[in-house]
Amino acid sequence: MMTKAILLISCIFAFFSLGVFSDSNQITMSQNQTSTWDDNGKNTTYTVWQVMLVNNMNATITDLTITATANFFCSKPSDVWNVDKVSDKVYHFQPYLIQNGLSTGENFTFGYINEGKTQATFEISNIKTK
Repeated sequence: MMTKAILLISCIFAFFSLGVFSDSNQITMSQNQTSTWDDNGKNTTYTVWQVMLVNNMNATITDLTITATANFFCSKPSDVWNVDKVSDKVYHFQPYLIQNGLSTGENFTFGYINEGKTQATFEISNIKTK
């Protein structure tokens, strides 16, 4: 009986360790490619991506951290819009959204121009609510 209890506790711990109930699962993220073009002078392809975040929490989100973790190749600050840059590959909501918040069920969109045809991978963390 003790072995079953330890096994159950271990399974629950592993489940939580995988992040199944992490804050980032409270935000739905989707990306849509809106355009692409080739810069033949540089032999490079650029792609415009639109990222939509949907608040699935039972609270208004006043800020969060959006971190590009892979395939993020933006060459200029103007290549990312509708978010504020905090540091290299790290972004936050703009002041108007921090003040008003993102209510339950609402969505927020930002965009970026990426070098290449692959979308970037983003991680959501540090979600602040009111």
